[in-house]
Amino acid sequence: MFGFGKRKKPSISVITWDASFRDFFHTVDCFGSQNFPKEDYEFIWVDFYRNHNPQLLQKISQYPNARLLNLDHDQSTQWHLGKCVNAGIAEARGEILVIPDGDITADADLLDAIRREHAEYKDLVLYFRRWDEPSEKHDAHQSYQLDYLQRVCELTNATNYGGLISLKRQTLQQVNNYEEHCVFAGPGANGLELYLRLRNKGLPIKWHTKKIFHPFHENTGTSSTDRAAMEQLAKMHPWINPYSGIEQSWVLKCRNLDLSCEANTGYIDQCLEHIPTL
Repeated sequence: MFGFGKRKKPSISVITWDASFRDFFHTVDCFGSQNFPKEDYEFIWVDFYRNHNPQLLQKISQYPNARLLNLDHDQSTQWHLGKCVNAGIAEARGEILVIPDGDITADADLLDAIRREHAEYKDLVLYFRRWDEPSEKHDAHQSYQLDYLQRVCELTNATNYGGLISLKRQTLQQVNNYEEHCVFAGPGANGLELYLRLRNKGLPIKWHTKKIFHPFHENTGTSSTDRAAMEQLAKMHPWINPYSGIEQSWVLKCRNLDLSCEANTGYIDQCLEHIPTL
């Protein structure tokens, strides 16, 4: 763990994740430069493996309230978003948890807007829509500048549950945090799976009007699933999400139907025992 010593307990913990595949680290700058009292929030970058990237280490060292948490898994182990975030939560000290994708950037008043929302609503689950830079408009010289992104980015997915979620620690604990079952290792629908459980619990969910931005980059950490084959299967079986694959999609279908809400590896094992033969 790289970071800082004893300080005042922050009210907000920002936790993002990696599996040593990020090419750029603008998200560190985004949250390191917020117009928010530095002693009142912390930023934790969690890597599933051990990250020695000099650019990442240099970025984190610029911000006294930022630190790197390496989980030290072997490279032969498939990374797991849920395990990264849960490990970050265990290390975090804030009451309000802000969990962004490691590829986004946003306005400097983002954390202030988040704190206002959580001060007004109990048990609020707050999502932010991610606006993407189109590949055909990508400009390597301007791609990480907010004024440029605000002009060119488009809303390509109105329900991207992995862009940024914010909620209080005790709210997330009501659904037993992120799912850690091995079926959700690697790319897929971990964010959607969490959303379904939060919804099933009956928690208030809001999409904020403030935008977050995702600069274009070549795919990293993406699914190795044969997308064309999955898309053909999805035409015959609408419950299949081509990006998530068959097993994850079946678990999501089960969550959708029985309204279970807690992360539970035993529950998922039971679901997979009854996955249909296609």
